[in-house]
Parts: sequence; structure tokens; C-alpha cells
Amino acid sequence: MPSNRLLHHAKWLLLPWLGGSLGIVAQGAEVYRCDSAAGVSFQDRPCPPQQRQSRPRLAPAPMPSAPPASEPAVPEPAAATTGPAAPASAPAVAVAPPSFHLCRAIDGSRYQSASGVGLTRWVPYGVIDGHGQSLADAYGGPDGLATHPPGAANIPHHPAAPGSAAGYYVEVTDPCHRAAPAEACAWLRSELDTLDGRIRRAFSDTLPGLRQQRTEIARQLRGCP
Repeated sequence: MPSNRLLHHAKWLLLPWLGGSLGIVAQGAEVYRCDSAAGVSFQDRPCPPQQRQSRPRLAPAPMPSAPPASEPAVPEPAAATTGPAAPASAPAVAVAPPSFHLCRAIDGSRYQSASGVGLTRWVPYGVIDGHGQSLADAYGGPDGLATHPPGAANIPHHPAAPGSAAGYYVEVTDPCHRAAPAEACAWLRSELDTLDGRIRRAFSDTLPGLRQQRTEIARQLRGCP
């Protein structure tokens, strides 16, 4: 019993040295177990002759694990390259004011002429009374004879002798003039209002033509203040 108790104490006393000896094994040194009446001892050299010797096989100490390989650095995304700078918006081109000719028709109304030449009509010489008047002066106007239905106005006339020049027909052209910007814009606005009213009352067969006229009038109005 005393020898077993001594052996038990010897084991606990030799554990620190055994732990150190594991390091020796890890380094390739031999470990010897020596058994004697005094107990068991471990050493790195052969036992004395009076002791029983054995060489235990100890598992080598685990090699220190290699540090984990560092993950390759992920390059930061390059800043988005901006495309070429957008060209600066061109300044708005000023639209020239409308410029055209206005002509006066036989009934006193006015219409636009691109060429500056009004419509030509053949009328009896007596209608213009031989004084070089236009049809609008002699026969039209807001209260002129051409604006009344037949028989609603007392048409003045003078009897003419047979073969009189009053029975001849002459060529008459509506007078025209170039409208100033203010006059042209006022006429365009008036025409636009008139067309809007006609469009509201138009039938399907005339509606496309009226809308086309309105588009053209609105285009010319872009140059008006």
C-alpha cells in the first residue's frame, strides 16, 4: 500500500516534467521511463542499470497550424467614369416676327398673300364706276352691297346707252400691302379665333383641312410677342 501511494504521488509530481518532455518529443528527443522501488520517472537519457527501462511512444505534439491565408484584397471599385460632359444647351433661337402681305378682298375681308399679289377678278366696268376704285371700295366694305343677300339692298344704277363702256368687263386685282409685325400678329390672332370657331362646328369632311390651317397659323404666331 505505501508503495502504491508513493507511485500515485510520483505520477502527479512528474506530470509537469512529462509535459515538458512532450516538448522534447516534439523536438525529436527520446523519452525513457524508469521504474524503481521509489516510483516511476521519465527522463531524456537511459535509466540506471538497477531500474527497469522502457521507452513509451508518445504522440508528437501537434504542429502549430499555419495562419489562415489572408484573403486577397478586393480592389475597391473604381469610381464610375463619367462620359463626356453634355454639351451646353444651345441658346434658344429667336423666332423672327411674321412678315407677309395682307390683301383686301371684295367683301372687305383680308387674306394673306405670300407673293404680295392679290386675287384677280373680271368685273363689269360699271361696277367700279370707271374711277379706278377697287371692288372693296366700290362694292364691298362692312356695309357694302356685296355683304347683303340679293334684294336686301337698293343697288344704285344708272341707265347706260347701248354700246356704253359700262357693259365692258375689266380685270381687277385685290390691293395688297406688306403688314407690319404688329398688324400681322393681330391678324393672325383674329384668324386663329375664327378657325377655332369653325373647327368646333365643322363636319368630319372639312375638319382635317381646318386643323391644318390652324397649325400653320399657330406656327407663324410663334414669332409674335
